Amino acid sequence: MNHFERKRQIVDDGADTRKGFTDHLYSALELAGIHTFRDDDDEIERGTNIEWGLQTAIQESRVSVIVFSKDYASSRWCLNELAIIMERKRRDGHMVIPVFYDVEPSDVRKAVLQNHLLDMKSASRTR
Repeated sequence: MNHFERKRQIVDDGADTRKGFTDHLYSALELAGIHTFRDDDDEIERGTNIEWGLQTAIQESRVSVIVFSKDYASSRWCLNELAIIMERKRRDGHMVIPVFYDVEPSDVRKAVLQNHLLDMKSASRTR
């Protein structure tokens, strides 16, 4: 196994970029010899708990590339993955590379905050 094969990358994206930009980024990294994991890869065996498989991939990766798009913050799945990645960054100094695709960083912050506030309202109603 060469040096590049040992580097695991995660390309984390919203569904709105998966068949365009993210596919091109994924292919370019693979062609460069950088083993790349994406949540729709076949690396997580059928029947395996997907959340556990993603957490394992995040823990084993050396770098996380997060593709923020217009629909990113509306995906609870993406936000959960982001929380795990950022916790690892805080705890271990994990390298995170944000890519803002056709969206401003402030728009992503607002969308994440709105989503978080909606979660808090929903949680308080169920108590």
